[in-house]
Amino acid sequence: MSNLKWHLPTADGAAISDRIIPVRRGDIRIRGGLTGIFVSRFGGSGRHNVSLVELDDSELLTKFPDIDNGHVYPKHCTPAQRIAIIIPYRDRETHLHLWLNNMIPLFQRQQADVTIFVSEQAVGEDFNRGMMKNIGFNEATKYRDFDCVVMNDVDFVPQDDRNLYQCLHNPIHMSAKTDRRGYSLSYGKLIGGIAAFQTSVFREINGYSNKFFVWGGEDDNLSRRIKEYGYRVYRPFLNISHTTTLRHKRDPRLPLRMEILRNTNADVSLKNDGLNSLKYNLLSFDNKKLYIRILANISRDGVSDEGSTN
Repeated sequence: MSNLKWHLPTADGAAISDRIIPVRRGDIRIRGGLTGIFVSRFGGSGRHNVSLVELDDSELLTKFPDIDNGHVYPKHCTPAQRIAIIIPYRDRETHLHLWLNNMIPLFQRQQADVTIFVSEQAVGEDFNRGMMKNIGFNEATKYRDFDCVVMNDVDFVPQDDRNLYQCLHNPIHMSAKTDRRGYSLSYGKLIGGIAAFQTSVFREINGYSNKFFVWGGEDDNLSRRIKEYGYRVYRPFLNISHTTTLRHKRDPRLPLRMEILRNTNADVSLKNDGLNSLKYNLLSFDNKKLYIRILANISRDGVSDEGSTN
């Protein structure tokens, strides 16, 4: 048991009351018509600067010697949620190093129980971010039971410890204000960058669409799924959701993304395109100490004959 602080956030993220109480795993409940209840942990420093100093693999392992299998957890308390962090990935080594160097200390300050999974797409097909998130979820939940899953693009790094990696009944958009967009919310349906889900909710909405290759569209489709299943995008800490986006050359936009988006927004497509239609070849599942690497091969035409089939 540990003493933790409960925050009851209003719609704009302001805490309307704080009190210290003892918390055990599973103690969090939604009561009294509140939109949500968060647990805030001691040790955070609030707003901070994101470090752009890149450490190589050996330097990172030296800096974080106690981490194995991507598991970051506090030694002296039991957090209320077990969290899987899913990073869709291909050919972003510099960003991954920067992300790990910033995020492992953030998780430690938040005293979160997280396991980091890097869901890497093998060379060959155009990158499919939504499918790699689905694959990461599928393999992570085979590995361990998680209460919560956070989809975190490798170039999105929060700037505030109070922007907690936790889940509520409604999906949470954690990166509403980015430096790329002048720290303003560009549109209400936005849920890209960092999004947190209860594991059961992510399964219920059938994950992401698998149809968006290259760049663009999968997050807007996800927003539709959330609404279709009776949930809403929640931003409890909007005023402290400032996020650094690491610079890189963007992939070209998917030329037919709007047409695909219209087609995949149909109710029948939401139910038949996602986790339940996922096809891939799992090439490896490796412990890289600071994270678990999931390497998978995908194809527009289905499963290839390389590796083992999901």
